[in-house]
Amino acid sequence: MNNNIEMFSIDALFQKQFRLKTMKTWDETTFKEHLGQKTDWSILCGRKYSGTDIVGGLVSKLTSGKMISMEKIEEEVTKKRLSPEDAEEPMEGPAPAEEVEKDVLALIAADKARGETFNYLFDGYKHENAAAFVAFASSNLGAPNAIIVANCDQKEIEARWKKENEVDELDEAATETIKTQQEEFESQKGQLTAALEQFEGKCETLNFQTDQSLETLTAQVRATFCAKVILVNHESRLAVDTACANLAIKYNMLYMSVYQLIKKEIEANTAVGQALAASKKLKMVNLDASKDEFQEA
Repeated sequence: MNNNIEMFSIDALFQKQFRLKTMKTWDETTFKEHLGQKTDWSILCGRKYSGTDIVGGLVSKLTSGKMISMEKIEEEVTKKRLSPEDAEEPMEGPAPAEEVEKDVLALIAADKARGETFNYLFDGYKHENAAAFVAFASSNLGAPNAIIVANCDQKEIEARWKKENEVDELDEAATETIKTQQEEFESQKGQLTAALEQFEGKCETLNFQTDQSLETLTAQVRATFCAKVILVNHESRLAVDTACANLAIKYNMLYMSVYQLIKKEIEANTAVGQALAASKKLKMVNLDASKDEFQEA
């Protein structure tokens, strides 16, 4: 098999990549993705004191993300039910999952209406089980990007517990509570992994240890989520545009030609383009110094 991409034109690769494709079985999620209706979202999970807030904040900052706490949304919906504006009697009890889901989708729809695009990060869920949450999110938003797990060493968990509760040693009750929280986290993680098996190849599991320095954790998150840049250095006489464009198509990258960007800025007469045009130096040709190798003069 010949993988030399220079043998293929861009048009040929586009025709192969974007031709009509058959589906072995009907999958609404895949169909919506082909229509460009997929919303980027991931789920963040971790036990208490594992550093989910730190990881979630870093991921949101580095990926233009937005955290969605279904617990906070549920609290807001419950308050509305207890003091309704349009009803005579308040509705007691926790808000149903359907009402919380409605507010989550309304939040995302409002962002899209404003032309804003986010990578939504769900900080937990309020459904009965992980399967119910995944069914809701995937049917409305498409396949998830990742399950992001925040974790740390047991000793660090205990140290954070002591710091928050202002104690020097853990008593028997505290030790049992920490053990129970760990078991609940393992159960939740297992349920999420099982529910996301249907998206194998589309959803990855990312683990981040928070018992390291903030600088190291930030570098790890940046290396995972931020764009990778490849610089192509070549002699000016070599034509590399076609090869680079073909590589970008084949490996789902974005090809940016410096020469094309400069030309675009100059043609648009932007401030950068004006500065580039002003810095252009004309190269004079010395006709007297030219050689008449064939003695044609």
